[in-house]
Amino acid sequence: TDAVIGYRHADHAGNFADDHKHVLLRLLLRTLRNGPGPLTFVESHAGAGAYTREPGGAWEDGLGRLAGRADLPEGVADYVDTCGEAVIGSPLHAAELLGALDRLVLVERDPAAARRLAACLGEDPRCTLVRGDGFARVHDWHPASDQRGLLLLDPPYVEAADYQRVARVLNAKAASWTGGVLVAWYPGWRDRREQALHAALDGATRETATDLRIDPGRDGMTGSGLLVLNPPAAFATVARELNGWLAESLGRGAMGRWREETP
Repeated sequence: TDAVIGYRHADHAGNFADDHKHVLLRLLLRTLRNGPGPLTFVESHAGAGAYTREPGGAWEDGLGRLAGRADLPEGVADYVDTCGEAVIGSPLHAAELLGALDRLVLVERDPAAARRLAACLGEDPRCTLVRGDGFARVHDWHPASDQRGLLLLDPPYVEAADYQRVARVLNAKAASWTGGVLVAWYPGWRDRREQALHAALDGATRETATDLRIDPGRDGMTGSGLLVLNPPAAFATVARELNGWLAESLGRGAMGRWREETP
């Protein structure tokens, strides 16, 4: 079998990787929303929208370590405040940040998660919920080459082949959607299986990619990576600062580290 981990998003919501992904995603969306014309946010694996902070959950070692601190950078404080007493997923972060003329296209395969997401979003007219396989549905979505938007690929990576599937989508969209920012979150592992994603990227895709990772020295899933293609220029400096702060704050002493590199 290709299965490498069992997965329920609620079990991982608010952990260090979730914090890393959402802090940087919010920075990207804040940077992009000031551009000309409407923005489209597309997510391949949208999840249930919001999750309860269960006692003993993974959030205690991630979001729980950030909440209540007085020294949070602005971008981290913004994320913590938005979560409030829950753990908020990417669709709700995007819905909170985007404007009235922007739109969200959210793909979710699991019927129960899709129902919970719909309830979280209410009657928001900007949102379109799409049922089905995230990889297939975003492959079927063909924006105009100059359309402004952000595509977030964040599958659960329950199959080893998900790394190659992400790379195929990135390669295809990078070639056809020059106006889009393409983002892929991926977990890091001690056996470095995530290298399959970087190895499968086309050379032209690599040329526009920034890879921001944190490696907090955990057992099992040891890191969190955010691969950003065509990032806005204003994103880079603040992203490096936030990335470094998160690695230092969520790591285990000297084990917390970060790097930015061309994949």
